[in-house]
Amino acid sequence: MPSDPTRFVVWDMTTPGLLPLMQLLRERPSYVVPGLDQAGGDLFRRVLHDGVSRADQVLGFTDLPNANVGFELGYALGLHDKQVALIHTRRADRPAWMRLPPLAGFLCNRAASLEQILSLPSESFITGPTWFPSGTGTLLLCPSGLEGGALKHKSRELYPEWKELPPDGWNLSSLADQLSDVSQVVWIVTLQDEGADARDGSENARNAVIAGFAEACGARLHVLVSRNARSLADQEGRARLFGDLDSFVSAVGTSIDSTGARDRSDESRRVRGQINFAPLITKVSQDFFGRTWLADRIDGFLEKTDRGYAVVEGLPGMGKTAFGAYLVRQRNWPHHFNSVRYGVVSFRQFLENLRAQLIAHYALRLPEPSDSDIFHGLFLEPSVLGKSDPVVLC
Repeated sequence: MPSDPTRFVVWDMTTPGLLPLMQLLRERPSYVVPGLDQAGGDLFRRVLHDGVSRADQVLGFTDLPNANVGFELGYALGLHDKQVALIHTRRADRPAWMRLPPLAGFLCNRAASLEQILSLPSESFITGPTWFPSGTGTLLLCPSGLEGGALKHKSRELYPEWKELPPDGWNLSSLADQLSDVSQVVWIVTLQDEGADARDGSENARNAVIAGFAEACGARLHVLVSRNARSLADQEGRARLFGDLDSFVSAVGTSIDSTGARDRSDESRRVRGQINFAPLITKVSQDFFGRTWLADRIDGFLEKTDRGYAVVEGLPGMGKTAFGAYLVRQRNWPHHFNSVRYGVVSFRQFLENLRAQLIAHYALRLPEPSDSDIFHGLFLEPSVLGKSDPVVLC
């Protein structure tokens, strides 16, 4: 008999009446409920990251617009194959912040009792879209309220090339399209001015979903938090705090290096087309062990020849991709993974990514190839020939 899926629970301790329900859930062996005995420090790094990553399913309680809950839900959705159920316990319709992007239009289950939670049907769960940060642009996530409006205006003045998302007309399904040409995200959390019952505010919570999703997909995330806003347990020890406009400008400048923040032509050409496989590599190699004999055989092959192919063959599920990911993590070799699950399946993706990998790995400066000569530009460029590091292809 198959075992029950492991379910990790994302919830807000300040939601009225939710604590007794969480205590009941925690008694169930297949449920993991964090936060009942953990506090302080970087909670996400210490507790939530591994919990979300290892669970089969994630349950998110969304009654209040909580930026921590939003970030954790977004992170789970960014893991692509993670099943996520959005839940609320109130008698009325779904929470207002769930009616707007990025989660607008997605099922938000009402489950106010233990029995309702335990019996959630399979159609209650959703998965996030596939996206890899392969561009060079920067996405700005900043509320439009009284404090946020001033910060957004200043950000536009300092960094006019930064991208912003439209206020409506899209949701999670089209988020990958909205994030095209984005490789890093600047997430600004400000004082919300929606009233005491609005927790962190709708915009902060919704931006948190996008920030978590982007980071799980491999984008570089910069977190800046106003001293006037509620503290974010998930980001303690990581977020840069600011108190006024001048300290905000300083925090932005300190957080973001100049080559990453601005879309400069030399840097753009140097890595354009590179796919960030970090989520895939982390996922498939986190439980990898053994196979030292195979690594030794690979090393023996490399010692004997300076060219050619070492082919690892095996049946599906034997660990070929996990072994390749292990080599990449341990040795930082250029790499490409063909994956239907992650939406990387085309020959052009292979050519563009591998060329960009080699350019980034060896700090080369090559002109952008045309469609007709990309193959030539990848494999026959004289400055690439004779380089010693292997390339991992899975």
